[in-house]
Amino acid sequence: MKDSPRVGRVADEVRRVLAEALQRDVADERLREVTVTDVVVTRDLGIATVYWLPLLEGDAADARARRRFERSLERAGGFLRSLLASRLGMRHTPELRFSFDDRLEEARRMEALLDDLPATGEGDGEAAGDHHE
Repeated sequence: MKDSPRVGRVADEVRRVLAEALQRDVADERLREVTVTDVVVTRDLGIATVYWLPLLEGDAADARARRRFERSLERAGGFLRSLLASRLGMRHTPELRFSFDDRLEEARRMEALLDDLPATGEGDGEAAGDHHE
């Protein structure tokens, strides 16, 4: 079932407010090195999963750096949720769950796998699924 337009609007607003807050409002300066890539909100608006990446690509590959960012985000979660409540004016503010966004990493892995596949006989004049009798 497709999410309602309201869920999409809330997700967009949560992403916007959090991205801005990480750059301007949090006390932990490490969080200024984090970007919010996506927010997915449950249909009941109870939970917002916040996908994030470090701005420096090397930090994304460093497991210890990722854990430090994760701990900083979790510590700032209550502050960020209260900030969302005041800026969005919602009766109930979604619980924030932070998740490292590994989609880019996964896409790169898939691309590397596809690059490693052997050529499929493109020059033999026969396309996949075409049968000449």
